[in-house]
Amino acid sequence: METNGTRNLALLLPLFYKFAREVREGVIDWVNRNPEWRVIELHLEEVKARKAFARHIAGVVFWPRAMDCRSWKVISTWDLPTVVCGASTPADLRVRRLVNVSFDRGSIGRLAVEHFKHLGFEVAGYVGNRVMTGGKLEHRASAMRELALAQGMEWV
Repeated sequence: METNGTRNLALLLPLFYKFAREVREGVIDWVNRNPEWRVIELHLEEVKARKAFARHIAGVVFWPRAMDCRSWKVISTWDLPTVVCGASTPADLRVRRLVNVSFDRGSIGRLAVEHFKHLGFEVAGYVGNRVMTGGKLEHRASAMRELALAQGMEWV
């Protein structure tokens, strides 16, 4: 919705996550450079009860968490352009105009390996909590390991 040429962007982020705070800073920086936009920050609890609020906004930046499934369902009825941030998109989030910004290990691993290769590194590795061959956390490093080996790098 526009009011006097200003469009409202709803920002729904769990600010106890460092990445969510960084997303917030980036959105606010963008809004500061685009004066026709304004940020409205909402708590997820407010969304559950306020479907009618959607007529006042033109887009949503949302970071879903497992406990927020009711918020997902409300937001999906808004029929607004939606940017979903986080580790994954909830399977039951049915938003037609959806952009998913994901911090998944595969994408980050690919970016890291490409950057290391560009810098001329010949050896790569993953430092994590109890990541070992055959360990239950091995999946955290397996995609990055395969990417590094495919680039001809040594994996440690």
